[in-house]
Amino acid sequence: MTEPDASPKLNQPQPRRSFAVALGPGLIFAGASVGVSHLVQSTRAGTGWGLALWFVVLLAIFLKYPPLSFGARYSAATGRSLLEGYRRLGLWALCLFALLTLATMFAVQAAVTIVTAALLDNRLSAWGIGTPGIPWINAVLLAGCSMLLLIGGYRWLDRLTKLLVPLFTVLTLVAAAAMVPHLGQVADTFWPTMSTWETVGTIAFIAALIGWMPTAIDLATWQSLWVLERGRTQHTRPSIRNVMLDFDIGYVCTGVLAFCFLVLGAGTMAKGVAFPTSGTQFPGFFIDMYAETVGGWAGAVVAVAALAVMLSTTVAVLDGFPRVIAVLVRRFAGPETVSGFERSPAATATSSGRALYIWAMVVLIVGSLLLLQVMGNAFLPMVDLATIASFLTAPILAWLNYRVVTSKGMPLEARLSSALRAWSWLSIVSLSAFALFYVAFRFNAFAG
Repeated sequence: MTEPDASPKLNQPQPRRSFAVALGPGLIFAGASVGVSHLVQSTRAGTGWGLALWFVVLLAIFLKYPPLSFGARYSAATGRSLLEGYRRLGLWALCLFALLTLATMFAVQAAVTIVTAALLDNRLSAWGIGTPGIPWINAVLLAGCSMLLLIGGYRWLDRLTKLLVPLFTVLTLVAAAAMVPHLGQVADTFWPTMSTWETVGTIAFIAALIGWMPTAIDLATWQSLWVLERGRTQHTRPSIRNVMLDFDIGYVCTGVLAFCFLVLGAGTMAKGVAFPTSGTQFPGFFIDMYAETVGGWAGAVVAVAALAVMLSTTVAVLDGFPRVIAVLVRRFAGPETVSGFERSPAATATSSGRALYIWAMVVLIVGSLLLLQVMGNAFLPMVDLATIASFLTAPILAWLNYRVVTSKGMPLEARLSSALRAWSWLSIVSLSAFALFYVAFRFNAFAG
């Protein structure tokens, strides 16, 4: 069967060279990424292992770039979503992606929600406002974020992220620079020793660290839809070069911040402070890192900034999964008939698409709250459950994304270079090897 032409139609808006047209999805990507993986996992790596896991962070960021970038690249080149790319591979690809999404969506939403709720609870208490407790805050938080999305849609998400991510980035860079003088006490942890790999807990944490470093590969599909939505709101089709530049800026930002939090955690380790194990203790620990390194004023400022960034993460995740599910259901029903950059309503703006989006959001909220109820205040186990699930599904998603961008539907001018193809295969093979090693290690540990 001949694959439909992926080239832009003549009546589509032509590519615009202005970078401002494309700016937005990359920062939303950063806002969605700089959450649990950075505030919790990178900091935890530093407090537990000093600087020894720096190469794990670097390796994860390096290996995940190709599969994460393919969502933006495919949509910019074809005007179609990455989910349409899956459909063109065959219904098996859509089914596989749907199963992986259902396997991780509730844990992902629950993990970012509980961290945001803990920060919100801390700030309300600091301002003298009584709180009903984190379980109720979880519910109110998800309800409030859903109303924000239903009323404001993508435009509010775009504006919120452009304000919060730069603010939080500057504060984090200042705090990390102030922490550098304290690192002399943990300089001997710069390289891991053999004992680092001898415990099940360390291997499990490394898997969890890689799972969301800098984020889960699922976000490639979200990025694809955000690129299309940005083009729609601007009534134009941005160039591939500008879309990829926007993505690269967001990606580099997430990488730099990951190392900043590793440094902050390592500096805290040098002071003999252990990482908290409960959600109620985490905000105080996190805020004190800034207050003790930058100054007391920074503690209050970064508390608001951290809460703001986690809110943007929660909103982005709450938008991402329902948006993907709404489009996914429509792709099972049939192909995309128009380019996503045409002046037509978004898939989630039509009556049927919006209904799917709302119902998917309701299911996501209910499922996440039920999981949070079951897990209770088990802060770190909740985070590890979500991140390890993403770690195990990463090789499959990386392979699917590679298949899409190397398919016949990709325009010639957007085809991958030989270097990027090699980089992609290195990513797929490495992520697969890590996942198989982890499964074998855990199986042996349980058997033993």
